[in-house]
Amino acid sequence: MVLVAGVLAGWWAFRRPAALDESPTHYRILVCRYADKANLPDAFVHKVVLAESGGDPRAVSTAGAKGLMQIMPAAEADVLKKLDRAEKGDLFDPEYNLLIGTTYLRMLTDRFGGDAHLVLGAYHMGPTRVARYRAANPGISGRDLVRRFAGPATRAYCARLLQGRDLRLPVTRR
Repeated sequence: MVLVAGVLAGWWAFRRPAALDESPTHYRILVCRYADKANLPDAFVHKVVLAESGGDPRAVSTAGAKGLMQIMPAAEADVLKKLDRAEKGDLFDPEYNLLIGTTYLRMLTDRFGGDAHLVLGAYHMGPTRVARYRAANPGISGRDLVRRFAGPATRAYCARLLQGRDLRLPVTRR
């Protein structure tokens, strides 16, 4: 019996796709490609994908966010304006979703000066709210802004992705 279980376990390990062995998501190569195009750390974008959809390109949230990076229609519209592109794509297509998601993260990174707490807070609860809290509390750190003003879901989201670290993302010079 032990021999049969060992043979089956070995067969299953051999049959599993390599992507599963390297990463919890099948889309690691695409994540790296689009993170690099947006000048964002691959690991950061990968964490966002895993936190948002668990790597499921067909994921849909109760709020209507879709795909790997859980893109909301308003975010998609903002990115399409930035990209000077009129037609919407399929948010369930991993490449299109990653293009929109990483471009949106780049826009938020530039808007919030590379402060990862503000970027993730804006990605999770909306950039307008983060900007409003920031304007009302000049000089507050991104970490403190999220701690004091974000809801419990956004606080947990930022804490999980940043693991208590202050992270500065590269800002694009204009």
